[in-house]
Amino acid sequence: MIKGRVLYDSDIKDHNKLGVYGIFDTKKVTWEYFVISYISKNNEISLTAEICTYGNTKPTFDDIKRYGLKVNEIEVGKKFILDYKSKWESGLNVTTQEDRDRKLNEILDNENTN
Repeated sequence: MIKGRVLYDSDIKDHNKLGVYGIFDTKKVTWEYFVISYISKNNEISLTAEICTYGNTKPTFDDIKRYGLKVNEIEVGKKFILDYKSKWESGLNVTTQEDRDRKLNEILDNENTN
């Protein structure tokens, strides 16, 4: 039997949701992970074109596998989503880590000049 659910999601300003969707094979006892873009309504998801390039109400597991972005681990999917969110909301082409490093360097530089 195959089961699936959203394992992680993020609301993004002026944007559809992004999430890590897990598909669990109960016979193999293994997970597959996919980053998807979606909207949620009445506890049902519909894929959207931002990541999935496909819009469908009540997508099947095959749809998610075909149109989602496959990742090896949940953490890889989370990082992708956080970087995407940071770039979208800031309007800059820097990752979350690069932005943190820049801010930290500014703080340290200000402390050293005082």
